[in-house]
Amino acid sequence: VFLMGVPQLQAISFSTLDLLMTLSLAFTLGIWTVFVYRISHQGLTYERSFLVSLVLMPPIVAVVMMFIGSNLALSLGMIGALSIIRFRTVIKDSRDMIYLFWAIAIGLGTGTLNWGESIIACMFLGGALLLIHFFHFGERQRANFILVMNGEGPSIKDGIIPIVSEFVSYSSIRSMELKEDGWEMVIELTLDDPNANIPRQLLEKVRAVPGVGNASLLAPHLSLPI
Repeated sequence: VFLMGVPQLQAISFSTLDLLMTLSLAFTLGIWTVFVYRISHQGLTYERSFLVSLVLMPPIVAVVMMFIGSNLALSLGMIGALSIIRFRTVIKDSRDMIYLFWAIAIGLGTGTLNWGESIIACMFLGGALLLIHFFHFGERQRANFILVMNGEGPSIKDGIIPIVSEFVSYSSIRSMELKEDGWEMVIELTLDDPNANIPRQLLEKVRAVPGVGNASLLAPHLSLPI
């Protein structure tokens, strides 16, 4: 018996069958999480090690929950033991944090033997994420671009602005620099038409203007974590 009235540790009662079924279910639901992640993932942050973490985290959390059970003293000791673990991996995409919490929730649900509720919750969350992905929820209908141009000779701003106005609903010169041997101009654009051919056509016409040496479009609205 511990001092200060803390009750004695009691054995956690669960059968071997319960342990095997819990681990199997947690692992299976972790596979379902990875399946949804692979379909809905976008960007440059795809890593195989993250998928392995999503698969193994649910059974590990489930085992911890089964060992802790309803024992208050053991749970406090487990918190102290886990406090020495630090996660130094930087989460590069906020959506990855959602999947980490999902994997932990699977472990919590299966570890407390709430198998049916865990399955229903996983099916619902997976279906919701797939619907959000396929219906492009939250995507903007308008796209902002930055047009960067440079060339030789005097500035030809008056010849470029009319061409830009043919393709965009809004344009604003953000900076213009005149050099001894040329010029450089940066224009902010807003495209109402999400058609992918519009930026290409705009660049082709701008590059065809005499005096323009190079022209490129940047898309700051696209987040590509590195």
